[in-house]
Amino acid sequence: MDTSRSEINVEGDVCRVSGVVDFATAPQLLDQINGQILPNGSLVVDFSGVTHANSAALALLLSWQERASELKCTLNHQNLPESIQKLSRICQVSSFI
Repeated sequence: MDTSRSEINVEGDVCRVSGVVDFATAPQLLDQINGQILPNGSLVVDFSGVTHANSAALALLLSWQERASELKCTLNHQNLPESIQKLSRICQVSSFI
């Protein structure tokens, strides 16, 4: 699995995702962000550096949101790619992310 196509930089409570978010990179991204979701915490996932994303990104968002909810952590995202915004509306899950 080529995970070098994506990267996360953590700056305080902001995780900046860059590169490709797809089925090859999703497992690494899932683990890295899950490690930043802390009980009663707050986290922002910034997608401004994402160059390509497919439905795996939407699956990640839903998974991270579920974990955050379990841990009572506030999770927000910024600069979500338009393609993922559209997909979340089509799948009728935009209110969950």
